[in-house]
Amino acid sequence: MTTETTARVADFVAGAPVAPAAVAAATVLCENLHELEAAAGRDQRAAVAYWVACALLHHAGGDGPSVVENLAVGLEPALRVYDSLDGHIEGGWDPVCAAVLVGSASAAARHDGLDGEAALRALGIAVTQASGLETLSGTLLGTFQRRMAARNGLEAARLAGAGMTAPATGLEGRRGLYALMAPTADPAAAADRLGRRWLVTALPTAPGRGPAAGRGERRPGSLQHATEALA
Repeated sequence: MTTETTARVADFVAGAPVAPAAVAAATVLCENLHELEAAAGRDQRAAVAYWVACALLHHAGGDGPSVVENLAVGLEPALRVYDSLDGHIEGGWDPVCAAVLVGSASAAARHDGLDGEAALRALGIAVTQASGLETLSGTLLGTFQRRMAARNGLEAARLAGAGMTAPATGLEGRRGLYALMAPTADPAAAADRLGRRWLVTALPTAPGRGPAAGRGERRPGSLQHATEALA
């Protein structure tokens, strides 16, 4: 297996088994989008999760067992991208937008059953669209740019599924995401311990953490909420 970062992420997206704890955490996120949206105002990692969750629910048209599993898979590279970019960004770019692009493309690629090669193309297409300014975080325009990142990630997966090509080193390449947005950051961090350490379980609304803890009932309206968020 290649050691290139983008390819490692694509292999994970296409075929990784998902730990039960990660599925449980993703289920809580889907069931509590309102709480996750509120947490996103205080926590940028929650913002990443919120927009990726909205993107996948909108794309899938529901939140069944396979959807939450796909969400867990999509969130893992997204959260790693955010964590590794945060504090290293140059030029004022928004690391949340970059992470949302990677996450929504990954989650949609998994949902659509793309193989590793197609998932690699989806990531390559997605990261070429990375944009958004961090200074706009918390503003209406900031919300707009993160919404567009979520939608662009979904489109990247669709285009890859239709056969569009893209660079195979979209994350770590000489002109890749990291080189252009955060030259001092380590691209390999985007694939660090994928499948062995599940970051989704530490999000604010994961089981046992934050306002969603202990809720047994599915909150209605998650799909509607996601569709309206992406509209």
